[in-house]
Amino acid sequence: MTKKKNKPHTNSSLLAPEALTELETPPEFLTYLKSIGKEHISPLEYGNYIEDFLKRFLSGEIQPQIDDFDDTTLDFSRNMLHSHNKTLTAATAKTSDDYFELATQITLPNVRLRYLRKALELDPLNFDATSMLINLKDLSSEDLVKEYGKAYTNAKNLLTKEGYMTTDCIGDYWLILETRPFIRLLHNYIITLINTNRLLDAIDRLKEALIFNTNDNLGLRYDLIHLYVKLQRFDEALALQEKYKDDDCLSMLLPLSVLYYTTKNYTKARNLLKKLDLSQDCFDVFNAIDGYGLANAMAELLPATQPVVYQLNSVEELLITLENYSYLYRDCQSYFEWASRELEKLNKKR
Repeated sequence: MTKKKNKPHTNSSLLAPEALTELETPPEFLTYLKSIGKEHISPLEYGNYIEDFLKRFLSGEIQPQIDDFDDTTLDFSRNMLHSHNKTLTAATAKTSDDYFELATQITLPNVRLRYLRKALELDPLNFDATSMLINLKDLSSEDLVKEYGKAYTNAKNLLTKEGYMTTDCIGDYWLILETRPFIRLLHNYIITLINTNRLLDAIDRLKEALIFNTNDNLGLRYDLIHLYVKLQRFDEALALQEKYKDDDCLSMLLPLSVLYYTTKNYTKARNLLKKLDLSQDCFDVFNAIDGYGLANAMAELLPATQPVVYQLNSVEELLITLENYSYLYRDCQSYFEWASRELEKLNKKR
């Protein structure tokens, strides 16, 4: 049995609030979520952030680099906000998503557990509920890897049974409503693998994730290229960069600069720093790492950074990149010492 992909409507303002799905979410709002480090949350949690996003935009505080923010997007935002304000209780909950949302709202562990089990009973493909169940357990890092490994295998078996492991679906998992939670589950599994230093296993899962979701809406290619550079698998890192050669964001180019520095190709490493066209604030971050080390610099600088919508290659993106991929950058002190001097030279030429 082959599942048909859910196609988003062209005008979300024509829909009743309850008919809105995560597929209609405009890219502008997803950009905002990414800028505040919430790009991986469940769509059921969007309502916690849409109000702040809408208020900031209407007040003029956000002057994004968000393109084509039109009336359709604004209507969507208002509809989403109105829908979120509807009261959901155990008495009104009907669907798996309803019970999952209740689980995100409740603080009592036993009640939350009951809601999550009900969510999975109604829909075994609700892998967001699966992830939350795993995270509720008081597990060691080792046991967490095992639990996510079992959940991942079980999820693949369920998707095969339901007809989603076909060429018609594989590659578009983020576009299909029923398989998007699987990508988030896989991402959580990858995080546990990285956190327990199973880097080769993490690479295998990341490569698999990019097969399931070729558009890479979660930006897993950035984890993959950082791992390639960390493990000095340089040919694979360069092949990945070639695949996404139009991606000039900091999370792609900075690890490549580290790669070229490591292989003593200082010209290419320097050219990538120049291509990033970093601000003076970014120079200051490099100088801080040069002087105090990554951990101390981040402890001082990161709490003061609360981005709303950051611009590409801004200091906010730099700090978030350094934090998210610290497994590479914490071993790159000599690179930051070299880069700090090179950036100083570039700054003088401006």
